[in-house]
Order: sequence, then C-alpha cells, then structure tokens
Amino acid sequence: MKSKLFFYFPILYFLHTRIASVGKLVSWMIIYCVPTFFILYNYSTLSFLHTLISYLLQILLIYTFYEVGYIQNDCETIKDEVNPTLRLTAAELAYYEKHKAGIYLTRLGLGGCLSAALWHLNNGPDTWPFITVAASIILIYQVYNKIRSRFTLVLHFILVCLRFLSYPILFVGSNTVFDFNYFCLLLIFPILNLMERGSNKKFQVKFLQYLIPDPKHLNSFRVWYYFSASLMLGILVYFQWTQLWVLCLSLYFLFYRFMIVKVKMK
Repeated sequence: MKSKLFFYFPILYFLHTRIASVGKLVSWMIIYCVPTFFILYNYSTLSFLHTLISYLLQILLIYTFYEVGYIQNDCETIKDEVNPTLRLTAAELAYYEKHKAGIYLTRLGLGGCLSAALWHLNNGPDTWPFITVAASIILIYQVYNKIRSRFTLVLHFILVCLRFLSYPILFVGSNTVFDFNYFCLLLIFPILNLMERGSNKKFQVKFLQYLIPDPKHLNSFRVWYYFSASLMLGILVYFQWTQLWVLCLSLYFLFYRFMIVKVKMK
C-alpha cells in the first residue's frame, strides 16, 4: 500500500499491519464481524437495516480509537524496546514522524463525526454510554503502551472486552452489566483470549503454560475450550439462566475452530 491513508482512516491501519492475507481477513470477519453483529442484533429492538447501519458506525468508531493504540505501539513504544516488532517500513515510520499531529487530529475528528452520526441515528443522549466506552479505549491504551508487566494482561483483557462486547451498550446502556447473558459472553472470546495471551512464557503464569504448553497445540485447545464453554452454557440454558442465542454463538465458534483443526490435519 503506497498510499499512507491507512494512518488516517479506520480499519485500514489494522488491515495494513495485522492482516497479511485474504485468509486472515476472512478469519477476522468470521471471528469478529459476524459474532459482534450477532450480539448487537440480539440486543436490538430496531429493524435489521437500522441495526446494521448502527453497527457499521460503531465498528468504524471503535477501530478509529483502537488503531490509535496500534499506531502508538508501532511507532512510539518501539523507540524504548531493545528488539521491537516492526510492522511498518522505515519510510512509513518517517512519514509518521513528520505527520503525527495530523494523524491523531484526523482520528479524533473522525471519532467526533462518527459519534455525532450515532447520536443523530439513535436518539441523542441514549448513545453517550457507548461513545464514552469507545473513547476510553484511547485512555487505556496510553497506560497499556507504557508498561511491561503482568498488569498488561489485565489491561489487554479490558481492551478486548471493549472491542468485542461494547456494541450492545448502544441499545442497553449501563444495564448491560446487570444482564447475565452479557456476562456469559465473556466466555465466548475475552476469557479465551486472556488465557492464550497469559500462556506466553514472558508472563510466567504456570497454570496457563500448563494448559497451553506449546503454540502448536493452540488450535486443539480452542476446540476443547469451546466444547467446555458450550457444555456449560447448555446447562445454563437448560435451567433458563441464559438464552439460547448465547449457546448458539459458542457452538458457532466450536464449529469454526473444529474445522480449522480438521483442515490442518489434512
């Protein structure tokens, strides 16, 4: 990508630095876009089209702010690291240094425009809880990018929760924290992501290293994780403590992870 527009516009930076192939793009859509819209739709009382437009504005807003953290990590944090992971070329880093003020101001301006669009589409003040949560991503990333300890696991878990589970807040507001279905959604992705990240040897979490001793076993672990999560959620559905759609989402991930293992075994 010769153009440097990815510094300014949401999702482009993520695609440029974190998605290396069409396969990874499809995987991201399967494990992120489909589930997050499915979650939002099950909390929405509005039409499918209204919910879809709201979702598109939400995902753009979340990534507008989330990518600020990515950019800071890739361009600023690496300056203090001995062996940094370089995701940008020397020319791209030089462009960033020259235009960093414009990059961040553009991101903030886009965030404001997207927030205004959501505010107009969804009856004004009711949208503020979601907008506030989305904006908090920038603040959390300021701390996350400056520390290197086990506490980053906590911050990363919060960031993953905000990126994956903040969508229903647009329609339910602060009441989401009192909804048991919403609590169960932590099992679907954030907790698994925390376990995977915590198994990294640098964090020295022995229990997680025992569960995932080798990255080669990660796909198999994911299958067993979603099997266990689905079994647990099935029991909760049976006793009517949570709703069937939450179980369906877990089974969706179980099927996807199982197919990944089957394909790699061939």
